[in-house]
Amino acid sequence: TGANIQGSTGVYEGLNVDATAGKFADNNGGWVQVNAGTIITLNVAEGAKVSLSAYSTVENFEIAIADGVCTITVKANDYLKAITVLYPVVYDQNTTIDLSATGANIQGSTGVYEGLNVDATNGKFADNGGGWVQVNAGTIITLNVAEGAKVSVTPYTSAENFEIAIADGVCTITVKANDYLKAIAVEYGTEEQPEEPETEAVTYTLDITQIGKDNLTENLVIGDFFTATLQVKSESIKITGASYEADGLVFDGRQVSLTKGKVQVNDGVWSNSISFTVAEGQTAKVVIYAAEKSDKQTTLKVMNEAGETVTISDLKINGAAADAFDTLPIDKVHKYEFTLSAGTYHIGGAGGGAYIYGMSVTVE
Repeated sequence: TGANIQGSTGVYEGLNVDATAGKFADNNGGWVQVNAGTIITLNVAEGAKVSLSAYSTVENFEIAIADGVCTITVKANDYLKAITVLYPVVYDQNTTIDLSATGANIQGSTGVYEGLNVDATNGKFADNGGGWVQVNAGTIITLNVAEGAKVSVTPYTSAENFEIAIADGVCTITVKANDYLKAIAVEYGTEEQPEEPETEAVTYTLDITQIGKDNLTENLVIGDFFTATLQVKSESIKITGASYEADGLVFDGRQVSLTKGKVQVNDGVWSNSISFTVAEGQTAKVVIYAAEKSDKQTTLKVMNEAGETVTISDLKINGAAADAFDTLPIDKVHKYEFTLSAGTYHIGGAGGGAYIYGMSVTVE
């Protein structure tokens, strides 16, 4: 520097030096000798962070910032190489801080590298010349991050040697055991997503026996004179009028006629059919117990929203695979099982009236 301020005050490169009771002088060896009692002040902006490169230890200096002025008080004789003023770097985007060739050599002091504030007063943060930074136990690294940041390290030995904590926009990395670092990564929007819960199959049962009203007669339409009961899971859900809807399945009873203990369905969408809708992404397993109203060679019929017959590919009748619905029996009930994908369906009877004595729809 060529500086030689002692027993007086002076200015050097914007530094106000009060060496009235100290010394601020070039030692001609690349350092400035500063003796105890020297006070150095410099003007800084808000958020400034000031660090020193000292020959012995930064513990020989006291740094304070107030009202835009940084005051450096020399507490014990030492030498200074540099005074660094840095302003906060906020890593608010996905960033990988490469430490493979830093050239850093911070030990027994504090310093800054690429926005990292390094306190190696009781540790070490030094380039080992082999693509790593050696960090010893006691080293503390801090960096500014935005909300939602996730910070990780790439160590040589183990990530267990590092403790990472984030609070109030500051990430603190504390070195617990000697190790080496290749990089520090800051990531956003990479939080682990919780596993999707397994979809629980829900069964909706149209339990005809629950509609046992003494005053029911043929061709009574749901909603005209009474409230029907639809069994859903373990609860009895009462419905009045047109429909009942829950979890992607809609039962529409406007066109269903009843007798005590059974539902009569006929051919056609708007002629006494049981209607329901399965939501997108769901599959419905249907079980129907049915018999014929009279000897009219009636079969069950599954129709889509347009009234077209739906082909059933996995039909079972009384537990055995079948290619098509059979003629409904008069003297006993048959069990029909099949699967339907998303869509609106109508269950009716082709060729004549059919009685449905029970029906369940399991949605998955």
